[in-house]
Amino acid sequence: MINFKLLEHALMSLMRHKGKHLFIFLIFTMLISVCLVLFTVTAGLKKEAQYSLDNLPDIIVQKITGGRQQYINSAMLDKIVLIPGVLNASDRVWGFYPFDYLNTNLTVVGVDIFDPNMSRTIQEVTDGLDTMSLRSGKSMFIGAQLNEILRAIYNKDEFSFQKPDGEYITLQTAGIFKTESQMISTGTIITDRKTASEILGIPAGMSADIAINAANPQEIATIQEKIENISPSLRVITKEVISASYQNMFDYKGGIFLLFFISSIFTFFVIIFDRLSGISGDEARETAILKAVGWTTGDVLKVRLYESFVISVTAYISAITLSGIYVFILQAPGLKNIFLGYSYLKPHFTIPFTFDPSVYISVFFITVPVYTAAVIIPSWRAASIDSGEVIR
Repeated sequence: MINFKLLEHALMSLMRHKGKHLFIFLIFTMLISVCLVLFTVTAGLKKEAQYSLDNLPDIIVQKITGGRQQYINSAMLDKIVLIPGVLNASDRVWGFYPFDYLNTNLTVVGVDIFDPNMSRTIQEVTDGLDTMSLRSGKSMFIGAQLNEILRAIYNKDEFSFQKPDGEYITLQTAGIFKTESQMISTGTIITDRKTASEILGIPAGMSADIAINAANPQEIATIQEKIENISPSLRVITKEVISASYQNMFDYKGGIFLLFFISSIFTFFVIIFDRLSGISGDEARETAILKAVGWTTGDVLKVRLYESFVISVTAYISAITLSGIYVFILQAPGLKNIFLGYSYLKPHFTIPFTFDPSVYISVFFITVPVYTAAVIIPSWRAASIDSGEVIR
């Protein structure tokens, strides 16, 4: 039960030694804020990336020769669609086009507007656009950010691609698309299948890969095994594997920062423990006087407990507020670039709001009780010293 008289004394003690306690409060708040920012940014980016993962096909088939990906014969599609459990399959034309001016790569995607198996993502981004304009082979759809960059550079709504044979093909911007995830549309160009093949140098009858959707998710492993038995040169990648790769990428980068955080907070607690172990003469005399006027060791420890609890909980609440402002209002400047890279065409998007109670509970129990213990143990030692000896 809370003793409000002791709590009042603890608050007055904090005010008397506000210089020392303010320093501890600021450092503690900063360390907790860093931890919460790392978890929050990682969770927000995972949520943003989940949009693209949700729209991936269940299985992607690639051809590998000599350890390198090669174009796959579109005729392979006829064998795959006959496998029991395959709902639909389509050969895809896509690849990366080097944009040397910005030292980055553009993603060129070729679509067949009459293909009933066109991916749901392409259907969504082209909804409301005149897809029939792609039939001319001289037009393209691009994302809003890329459109702004191209207009700023060339001052016109077109872009000239250099084909592998050295010739150029110019495409007019026929529409600007937006998606729920700016991570997808930042550097993406959508054009018709034939034009995309010419830009990327994909021979006729060949594709970049084959996308497959299963009628029953539980049959994916069986379908994967049957595809691998068709040819040893085929590599089968499931959505689950790609999702794990995304998770590992964000967890790896977040883990590096978390390692530094753990080292920093451990050092902080060691310093606090060492600093409070050498209690000043004034504090020792204060403790001795309190015991001399009738306070018990338990009363002294309760005061120190209240002091540490007020500092740690206030720092924790302040850290939650600061981390929320940094991530969701300021959009994690600097840190977001570390996770996404420093490309000129890096995605410009708002980190979605995420709240995972387990994260905040874990951070609370990792920091607040440990800090309290680092304060109570030295205080117990000081309170155990004979008060008469200290006063003399």
